[in-house]
Amino acid sequence: MKRFNLILCIIASVYMLFSTIASCQSSSKTESTKDIIIDTLSPNNSTNYAIEKEDSAKKEDNIKKDSVMAKAIDLGLSVLWADRNIGASSPECNGDYFSWGETTIKEEYTWLTYKFFIDSDDSGYPWKTDGEEDEDCTPNELSNLGEDIAGTVYDAAYTLWGEDWMMPTRQQWNELIENCRWTITTQNSNKGYKVTSKINGNSIFLPIAGYRCDTTLHAKDAPFYWSSTSEPSSPYHAFGAYFEFFACEPPYTGFWHRYNGLSIRPVKK
Repeated sequence: MKRFNLILCIIASVYMLFSTIASCQSSSKTESTKDIIIDTLSPNNSTNYAIEKEDSAKKEDNIKKDSVMAKAIDLGLSVLWADRNIGASSPECNGDYFSWGETTIKEEYTWLTYKFFIDSDDSGYPWKTDGEEDEDCTPNELSNLGEDIAGTVYDAAYTLWGEDWMMPTRQQWNELIENCRWTITTQNSNKGYKVTSKINGNSIFLPIAGYRCDTTLHAKDAPFYWSSTSEPSSPYHAFGAYFEFFACEPPYTGFWHRYNGLSIRPVKK
């Protein structure tokens, strides 16, 4: 009888041991799952519009695939317009953001992270006076990329999508604005403009992508797109196209600081 009781005690001890191990493993799995969920919802991820830290070669391959998938749409104008932004996997996706003259994306968009700015006086700005843009800024502070960067190494469309593509000039944006009907619409749950040619009825979709400054996405209710044309009267600016979504006003071309991250819609001749 004593031997039988001893055997029962041993069996019970072994059962308790395995139960404890199983409980620890289950707790560990649950904790790991929670960590994954917390990481997914972290403000440093897509909910805060932070750029995914992908391998640069993989990202370049993805952009090349985008260019292969892109279609050139004939709107009856001097150039064909791509059906999507650089970095977009479909026409309604926002795609990537670029500082003017740069061909890579980044996490922070400031003068200090702008490739063509040298902070020679440690001011953090390409002008000499606080709060004012001094036209007497020294030449080595902000590189002169020329009046128009279309078809050059500074053209993200030309560099990333190939020599058949380029950034649109300010004149080409104005041509698009004047010769198309602009309709606010939604495509696959993404808001934007359906741009329909008055000449042949063909259309493209321009998503409302906002623009990036510092590490934040701004003006989420309006599209901002770079042109290849610099602002000749100011070394700090380049022209782009802007659309006031809620104001329902027609789009126009204006100029922005070159370090800002804007979308790029390529064109093709």
